[in-house]
Amino acid sequence: MKTVRNEIYYHLQRGPMWSIGDVRFVGLQTNNYYAYFADNAHNYEDPITHRIIPTLELVLYLEEYIKTGIKNENNKYSYDILSSIKCIRNTLFNYSRFLREYLFEEVRSRSFSDYPSRQKGMSVISKKNDIQYWIKTLGISIESGTLLELSLTGRLHEASHKDIKLNTNSFNGIRRQAYNYWLTDKVEEDPFVGNECIFEGTAIVCNRIMVKDFLSRTNYESFLEDENIKFLSKKMDVDQLRKIILDEQPIRDTYGFSHGQRVANNCNLLATPGANRVVMYLFAFLHDTFRNEGESKIEYGVQSSEKLKGMRKVLLKNISDNEFDLLQETFRAHSAKMRTGNPTIDTCLDANRLDVIRRGADIYVDSQQMATERGKYFSENISEFIKISGNDYKKIY
Repeated sequence: MKTVRNEIYYHLQRGPMWSIGDVRFVGLQTNNYYAYFADNAHNYEDPITHRIIPTLELVLYLEEYIKTGIKNENNKYSYDILSSIKCIRNTLFNYSRFLREYLFEEVRSRSFSDYPSRQKGMSVISKKNDIQYWIKTLGISIESGTLLELSLTGRLHEASHKDIKLNTNSFNGIRRQAYNYWLTDKVEEDPFVGNECIFEGTAIVCNRIMVKDFLSRTNYESFLEDENIKFLSKKMDVDQLRKIILDEQPIRDTYGFSHGQRVANNCNLLATPGANRVVMYLFAFLHDTFRNEGESKIEYGVQSSEKLKGMRKVLLKNISDNEFDLLQETFRAHSAKMRTGNPTIDTCLDANRLDVIRRGADIYVDSQQMATERGKYFSENISEFIKISGNDYKKIY
């Protein structure tokens, strides 16, 4: 825990809007996050019968159905299994959150009473690099969410989001987790997980920006600073490239600009002397540009290859015919082949495969599917790859 004085932090807002210049006193009453538990039930509304079914009763209905295979019509339950499981999951998550907050506050009040309360304090973000992580984690709307820049004076406790991970341990196990959380003094940087800060004191709103505008600005600045983009600018109009991969595309996670940046970085790590850098970087930044939701991998690989023809006389006019043909072949291979024997194509395939860990450090990368020796090695030594690559997996959009 530390005392801050007129220091800048960030807050993602989806409740009542604060205005620039507002002065807010944080910690005087229960915050919205904890207050939610007091007034919100977690029951199941049947999509067919519209009957409200308590979640515990729902579990009994499912258990009986699994045992007997018989649907009891007297229950006025339509046995929509998927929606039932989602309801049970959401109920478990919400009660787990409540229990975590209740026990964390119990430990704080007993042993760390001068620390800011998680039940009354405000969650803020200390680093700009963590903002994208929290937009995704909190489910903040890109279109309507707001990011506040705040000047804070008061008490603040910072810890990794890993330190408050939900679990179904014993109450005493969660109390031990809470004790370690409150003991946190220094947080080590994690390429996958952001830090969370709890603050009590005075907050002054210095600036506010829509989440969509923040992400657009961040991507634009990152685009201008990217060394691989600078290399491509020697071959093509960088403004046209920016227009295609940023301005004309919706802001999205998983397949956004940051994914392209990491694939380009991975290409640099995997490439052998015979690989073509122009083709590798163009693949990295363009290969998901034409992806449509619901389209099969084979379909979008072939169609994306065809759409490159529309760029041949404009964006791609200065690359050679051999490079253009190789780029098209790489696009097609991306969705249909495991390996080709071509150093450029195989480097691109493995560079893209290795970025699957953007979905979580515990995601398994199958070494048998890798096309290059270095790709296979790094797939079997992911911790080393993460360290060497320097990729930031908190950049999601």
